[in-house]
Parts: sequence; structure tokens; C-alpha cells
Amino acid sequence: MVNRALLLIPALLVVAGCSEIVFTDSDEGSTRELRQGSSFAVSLPADASRAAGEPRVEGAYIRYLGKSVQGDPGRNVYRFSAEGVGEADIRIPPDGSNPGASAAYVIRVRINRISESHRDLQSQPPPQSRY
Repeated sequence: MVNRALLLIPALLVVAGCSEIVFTDSDEGSTRELRQGSSFAVSLPADASRAAGEPRVEGAYIRYLGKSVQGDPGRNVYRFSAEGVGEADIRIPPDGSNPGASAAYVIRVRINRISESHRDLQSQPPPQSRY
């Protein structure tokens, strides 16, 4: 008899590998950090008050991968890939078809090199003993 827990391991690995960072309307106006090469998404309500147009990226190289509508009630999900290093502003403006739509959604992302945090840890002096 096969242990059922062993059958779940491949499924968990697939699910864990598919996870991406998702920013929402609660992240608006903030700065978030990512690692170079990571994928992320911005998920906004797809309602009349927040009808969103095509995103604009200003700053570090971030590739826009596309938009989809998910869920009920619907959400506009914009997918990106953090390919460069540095800071960038992502602006998602109203689509223009709704004159009552709110202002553009803006989030700043700071993209760090994959090895940057590891190098920072190595460059710090070892802790001093108090004894």
C-alpha cells in the first residue's frame, strides 16, 4: 500500500512553484521589494469605479505580461516580470470610458539582485561576544 502523504508531495511542489506575489488596491501608493527574475501581479476590482486601462512602467526594466479578468465579482489581474534591477513606478490609469473612475493606481517596486541580500549578509562583521 502506498503512503498517501507521498502522493501529495508532487502536487504540493507544483502548487508552490506556481505562486506569485500579488499586490492589490491596499498596496496602492506603497513601495514593495522584489527579487530580480520574480513574477508578480496587480489585482484590482473590475468595477465601474476602478475601470483600469493599460499599465505604464517608468524606471527599472519590468516586462508587462498581460491582463486577465478573474473571479466573481471580477478582478483585473495585470501580470509582470521583474527583469531589471532598481526602482520603477507602475501606473494603471482609468480606461477612459468611465468619466467617474478614480485616479490612476500607482505602486513603486524596488527590484534587488538575486544575490544582493546574500552578499549583504556576508559583508556584515560577525557579532561580537559580550563575554
